[in-house]
Amino acid sequence: MSTLPYKIVPLPDSITGLFLPGHQVTENYVVGLNCLKGHPSKEQLKEAVSLFQNEPDCSPCRGLALGNSGLALLQMEQTQEAIKDIKLALNLFEERGCKEPLKNKCRILAQL
Repeated sequence: MSTLPYKIVPLPDSITGLFLPGHQVTENYVVGLNCLKGHPSKEQLKEAVSLFQNEPDCSPCRGLALGNSGLALLQMEQTQEAIKDIKLALNLFEERGCKEPLKNKCRILAQL
């Protein structure tokens, strides 16, 4: 039984192309990504933001979760909160390293 505050799950086929091989994802993160599929409603965007912002700090998905939270917040036109999450994500990427494409998007968005 795990004592971690998150559950690592297999990378779902639906998002495999979004990650480098071997990247670990959490159940919480996958649920958040699923909220963003297609043309998410405002409620789905809010749910995704809540899930992403509550990803534990020790999670291997924390930086990606905050970056995706920022992108969802931008879709809801909550620019200041979006920039805050994007900058937090960038700080985590710098501390922990990140080769995912979202890192580059966050760098661009942080310039807003």
